Amino acid sequence: MRERRLFRVVFACLFVLMGAGAGWGETKYAGEFLTLGAGARALGMGSAFVAVCDDATAAYWNSAGLSRLRGREGTLTHSEQFAGVVKYDFGGFGMPLGEAGGLGIGLIRVGVDDIKFTALRDPKEALSASNRPQVSSVESNVDYALYLSNGRRVWRELSVGGSLKVIRRTIGEHSAWGYGLDVGVLFAPAWGLTFGANLRDVTGTAVSWDTGAKDTIRPSLDIGMAYRVGVPFFKGRFIWAVGSGRLGEGGREAGTEGMHAGMEYQYSDLLAVRLGSEREHLTAGAGVRYARFGVDYAFLGHEALGGTHRVSASVRF
Repeated sequence: MRERRLFRVVFACLFVLMGAGAGWGETKYAGEFLTLGAGARALGMGSAFVAVCDDATAAYWNSAGLSRLRGREGTLTHSEQFAGVVKYDFGGFGMPLGEAGGLGIGLIRVGVDDIKFTALRDPKEALSASNRPQVSSVESNVDYALYLSNGRRVWRELSVGGSLKVIRRTIGEHSAWGYGLDVGVLFAPAWGLTFGANLRDVTGTAVSWDTGAKDTIRPSLDIGMAYRVGVPFFKGRFIWAVGSGRLGEGGREAGTEGMHAGMEYQYSDLLAVRLGSEREHLTAGAGVRYARFGVDYAFLGHEALGGTHRVSASVRF
């Protein structure tokens, strides 16, 4: 009876999440900077991490994963995209609270600095050899997102979590604030098998500018599955994972980021290699760990925009 009731609860949660995600699509580009991922480990696996999320990046991927942390962990990630024009940084921290679950915090910064605006030397005159454009100002476009997260184990097989999200955006002299909520679920019906779902911006996240304008980040849904299997002969384990990307607008192409898939092989908690596919783009990565410290690297290939390199450092204590 208990197992039957558990399955009903889980499927009811997933049904509600999937229904919400299918009904609302993310407003185009309003929350684009929130889709860049977190942590080189997850990114090397093609961002198929919503059902894995067992490290300090869980505040971003799925807050329910905070209930499964084995110890305190902090991580930092840095990447530069489009020939170094866009700089992306993520910092995360997670800690278990025993049977009460776990707490996490995450901070994203995406910035384009030193944007040069030009104007004619004399705006009243036409462009000429003596009236050339010159730099009138140097501005920055910086976006921040702060995640304050908690995950709890409801039953041995089921964990739930939530993240309060605070958004700060600046473009030159103008700025905006926004507040949102993410809700996540992890379900492990059998040893090694995990299903995950993360509904972002549950009620829609309004971002209000000081000019009076307002953007809305509409709800979107990530769902995924992961399977862990030990390989005693090689003193390691495999993780295989797949994910949906962000579902919205009834699953039409305009509202989905496509499928994600990835794998990781860990050797004795010392060395890891990763391979994946993110929206049909190849990803790869590797990681090394010594005592409490770890370094991870991830590469995302893109035929039009070039490759992106991501590096993370982490510490357990």
